[in-house]
Amino acid sequence: MIKIVGILSSPHRNGSTSKLLIEAIRGAKDSGAETELIYLPDYDIRFCIGCQMCLANDNCSLEDNINSLREKILQADGVILASPTYEEDFNAMMKNFFDRITPFTGYRSSFRNKYAVGISTTGCFGAKKTAKRMVDLITTGWHRLGKVSGTLGASVGWGDVDPYKPKAYRLGQRIVEDIQIKRRYPFQMFIKKMAFGLFIRRVMEKMIIENKDGRRKAVYQYLKNEGLISK
Repeated sequence: MIKIVGILSSPHRNGSTSKLLIEAIRGAKDSGAETELIYLPDYDIRFCIGCQMCLANDNCSLEDNINSLREKILQADGVILASPTYEEDFNAMMKNFFDRITPFTGYRSSFRNKYAVGISTTGCFGAKKTAKRMVDLITTGWHRLGKVSGTLGASVGWGDVDPYKPKAYRLGQRIVEDIQIKRRYPFQMFIKKMAFGLFIRRVMEKMIIENKDGRRKAVYQYLKNEGLISK
């Protein structure tokens, strides 16, 4: 069965962002997916200390919930990320989540076969940019990119989310449909794909291979096992 995980970073369980995420999850569930809602404030996620042990080993060295949370995400077929827009960007809770998860989704390209949806709300402006930025980050792998099923940026004023609920529901349906038919999106992030293919991937490969027995050991082993690195 298809598994969709919703990730909410809002401190308000019944706030505008939460309501739209729940609607998207309902759309995914009605389309036959198994769903789970992850409320980030419930998890112990400490600040990254930059030790880079997650690149040399398979797990983060900090003894908190990030390793178990990472497994939930990587076992899913798709994720729906939801954050309120603060100062034209996602909130600090979501930023901390990305700081901790990116060594696995970025360096290892472990999100490459998965799909993402981004949802954000704001009282004024910036939500569309926030929703797009979240899916860009989760789907960006140095060797392979994931796919974006869609985004929703909602300017809700004092909390009127009802006009946006139908689109949120459809996004939940779409991500399941994309997974079912393995939609390719060949022209999605075309410029980024070209840049990675021509330059960035080569630079990253060189650095990883040079440190394959030390600081990048776990990354090298993962990429080698997955057939994503040439040497």
